[in-house]
Amino acid sequence: MRKLMAFLLSVALGGVLVIIAYEFHIVRTPKGVELVRKQASDWRDAYVDVRGWSPKEWAGHPKLVRNLLVAKRNDVIESSESVPIPPSWFKPISLENEPTDPETEPAAELGAEAEDEK
Repeated sequence: MRKLMAFLLSVALGGVLVIIAYEFHIVRTPKGVELVRKQASDWRDAYVDVRGWSPKEWAGHPKLVRNLLVAKRNDVIESSESVPIPPSWFKPISLENEPTDPETEPAAELGAEAEDEK
């Protein structure tokens, strides 16, 4: 009987978590974690870490921006830009396929040094 109760409690807890993910954005901000209600229920952006987001990243999540504005949480958008930018040598995995600036690439520096020596 004890195992059955533990199983039922686990199923109930899982169901509550699924409903929360379907109905709310869980937004990680520089100040903490915020729950923002979604205007239309879906699975997108259930958990979002917005610390250090650029305007380009905000543009990629229009539903999240709309829901933050409807909830009058403009401060979340404004405060995410105040987080320090990572060092230039840090490259996130998600930016792997984006075009890079040849002036900041180590290979470009090596090529320029080799040309200078000639």
